[in-house]
Amino acid sequence: MSYPCTTRRITALLLAVTAALVLTTHDADAAPRCKADGVTCSKDSGCCSGTCVKTPIGKRRFSGVCGTVGNPNGEACSTNTECASGHCADGVCCNSACTGSCFTCDGGTCAPKAAGEQCDDGLFCTATDTCNGSGSCQGTGATCPLWSQSEVCTVCNEASDSCSENGGLTCGLGNGQACSEWFQCDSGNCVDGVCCDTWCSGWCEACVANKTGGTDGTCAPIAGNTDPDAECEDGLCQTGLCNGFGFCGVIEWGTDPRDECPDGPCVTGKCDGAGGCGIASCVP
Repeated sequence: MSYPCTTRRITALLLAVTAALVLTTHDADAAPRCKADGVTCSKDSGCCSGTCVKTPIGKRRFSGVCGTVGNPNGEACSTNTECASGHCADGVCCNSACTGSCFTCDGGTCAPKAAGEQCDDGLFCTATDTCNGSGSCQGTGATCPLWSQSEVCTVCNEASDSCSENGGLTCGLGNGQACSEWFQCDSGNCVDGVCCDTWCSGWCEACVANKTGGTDGTCAPIAGNTDPDAECEDGLCQTGLCNGFGFCGVIEWGTDPRDECPDGPCVTGKCDGAGGCGIASCVP
């Protein structure tokens, strides 16, 4: 025996239940899965902000409200952690990190600085950097030569942050650095192949350690009993070597190790300590 009416009723009921389930599932998907700020909560994961701000109301009890921890934008700060936004810029909580020399956070909102304000484009070869009013820093003007450099140092090298002359010789070198021309040195003195602190042009003077025993770039007397630049003559009662005090050496007074001084009337037959033979008093 069949019951067509009952079968149709069961089928209709099943279709209705299925439709209701579909609508319920759709509504559940459409509903927010987290709680908005201001709604009570018990754990951070239940809040859209990710933070459940908890207030103790008993020994082991607390009330929670979804929200954010930290100062609002525009409030004074010194670190990012003090701000609800997570950004502390120009001493106030800001809506963004607000980085770049042509942005500023005024009242908590990051905005471009006014056109003409000073900035730094990060380039060595631009002399004057200003903001363009849209957040960009634009550099103009020539950097080279620097104020301490010769007028021939006009070529700017961005890769090395330096100036040079047209032939490629680097300018702005400090004392002790290798050079071949005076204009390369900040001191204006290229001596013995290095930049030197003075002209270092006196007898038995040098500006490199292998001649003086001192420091490259510092002018000093050449080491005693040496003459690397062949400055001293090997003459009468002279050593032919530097004496270590910035002069050519002489034979000690009262001696004549090389038997150079003649004996006779009115002479001592010894060196006089000044680079000559001694003269004695002559009594008629």
